Amino acid sequence: MALNLKGLKTWIKKNPDTFWTSIACAVLAFIYTQGLPLWDADYSQWLAQADQSLFTLIKRTLLPVTTEPATWGYSDRPLQALICKILFFLFEYWGGGYFFVKSLAYGAFCGAVYHWMRALDLSRMASWMATALLALGTGPMAALFWHSDYAVYSQLVAILTLMYAHSFMQTENIPSSVWKKGPGKLPPKFKKFIIVLVLAVYFGTKIKADMRLVPLVLLAYVFIFERRLARAYILPLVLALAASLPWSMAMLKKLPPFFPGASGYQGLTHVPFAVARAASGLFVALARTPGLIVIAACVIMLALLYRSRKAAKTAKNDKEEKNTHAHPGGKSFDPLFFGTWAVMAALAWSTLPKIDAAGDTRYGIIFATPLVMLAAWIFNIALKKSSFKGWGYRLLVLAVALQSAVFLRADIRYRIDNGRLVSGLDEIVNTVETRYPGAKFALGPGLGDKAIKPSKVQSLAEKKSFNSLGEADSYSPGTLYIAATSPVIDHRFTIDLKSPGCTKSAFDAIFCKKTGAPVLLKYIGNPPELSNASATEARGDLQGARNIVEGLYRRDPDNHGVAFRLGLLAYKMTDYPLMERIYDAMGVYYPDNSSVLYNWGIAKHGVGKFKESAGHFGKAYKIHPGDYAIGFYLAEAWFRDGKKRKALGLMKELLKKYPGDSGLMNAFNKWSNS
Repeated sequence: MALNLKGLKTWIKKNPDTFWTSIACAVLAFIYTQGLPLWDADYSQWLAQADQSLFTLIKRTLLPVTTEPATWGYSDRPLQALICKILFFLFEYWGGGYFFVKSLAYGAFCGAVYHWMRALDLSRMASWMATALLALGTGPMAALFWHSDYAVYSQLVAILTLMYAHSFMQTENIPSSVWKKGPGKLPPKFKKFIIVLVLAVYFGTKIKADMRLVPLVLLAYVFIFERRLARAYILPLVLALAASLPWSMAMLKKLPPFFPGASGYQGLTHVPFAVARAASGLFVALARTPGLIVIAACVIMLALLYRSRKAAKTAKNDKEEKNTHAHPGGKSFDPLFFGTWAVMAALAWSTLPKIDAAGDTRYGIIFATPLVMLAAWIFNIALKKSSFKGWGYRLLVLAVALQSAVFLRADIRYRIDNGRLVSGLDEIVNTVETRYPGAKFALGPGLGDKAIKPSKVQSLAEKKSFNSLGEADSYSPGTLYIAATSPVIDHRFTIDLKSPGCTKSAFDAIFCKKTGAPVLLKYIGNPPELSNASATEARGDLQGARNIVEGLYRRDPDNHGVAFRLGLLAYKMTDYPLMERIYDAMGVYYPDNSSVLYNWGIAKHGVGKFKESAGHFGKAYKIHPGDYAIGFYLAEAWFRDGKKRKALGLMKELLKKYPGDSGLMNAFNKWSNS
């Protein structure tokens, strides 16, 4: 152990930049994931597999036969299940421990990429800038967020394997005739290389299937750039590729699912070129500006191709430059390399605008490493040019800093939105387990397909999944609790737990909001008081109806169906202060509900708070542009808030849609002359 520690200290002294880059990325990852619980697939898939015996998992890891021939072993990852078993032994269901280990792996992943860039003779600044883009990229950070996604681990193994293989090919002089005397006469170093390569690819694939890209990348590298090495390395690389395949008789009877025309399992990473959609998270990713991104990306690509062509012309008169082999540290132009890059970039950019599911963003980590290394190569070429000193240098650093800030903003948004969901549901499950062990419990619409942690408590062990809240009517009032994605305006339900989805982590202390997370609803049925209030109102007694509903509201202010009903009665009686109090309490939970926003705006309008009123009406108008009532109230709120020009501009729009409307015409003329 002492010898190993001494070797580690020596390595750190030789590679301080790599070490501190790894530490910085690990700290970033820990801050980002601190407080996150396990989620869904962790319970339903990986911890469920980890429940198998240790011998079974080791056997599955060692045997090359897949248990999922229909998908070519896409989800057959026994080594991931084995890691989960070890982590469960250490941490049980405490997510902090799992994410601490994953944060260390993330730091090692970023450090390995930085180390490889430096080994390829890229400058320190170019490597640091590219590593910053990698560490903050939305794809890698999304893969970090979901614990069940082990791409961080598999990519770490992939980078180390590629780095080892590339270094060996470049430094060891293995002759093309090495196989002529048979496998038994191979040089010891070459034997070791073959064993390490095959085992790394084999066990890496047992973590995640994207490890199969490694032998394919190396084969492409040999045939495109190093054909002189083909005879020596073709067999080891084919063996590594064979080691990555999930062998079974059923597999041999069909095409792999990612082949064009293959039948059977189809998914994001199996449909040809569809996986390029995931690359969109690696680019600028400014909200709602995909067209600008595509144009900018194309312009940048054309500029890079032009500069490379110009550099190639200059190199014709430079013998040393002309004979330099084309690699990320070199300067010579290789048309095949740039052509391949341009085609792949075009495929990615052509599918740039949207990624539908939040979980799919994580696939971007597969593209992250090659893209940032290409970026580092370009940075390196630019920073070495004498014409690029001064302002050019500063602008490049500023551009990378701004892009990193854009990534960071997207990462924070991703963590807030998804963190509230996973943390909120985890808090609900823990609450039901401790406070309502004997009650009925259900996961509501949008959560019904999510797995929760195993529990012997009756309410969780017998949980139901609802497709609609109407299914609650088959239960007795007061006996059923439902986890819902958000509160509901329904008098049959009251909010038992307003889970903010905020943990005690440093991240949540700064960024977490108190709304937008799942809530725990309690089914109370139809309160008889509301029927009495309806009958009283029908007799013309608004005050009597209000007294009944207001009494119910005081007893249960978290019943938003009752609150909504009281708000309508307050509006009919022009009691805007009461209406304002009601919507200030419940409105924050419905940021996209046009009815709530409209009523909230009415309440603010009634008490003379026109600036706030305009804010609520403006949000409602974005949902329903051109709506007569919302538009009129918004224009009036602007006018009363002193924004006459905006008010008249909106009135002109409304008059185009509703020509000749006397109410609009009178208001427009009155405001114009005031």
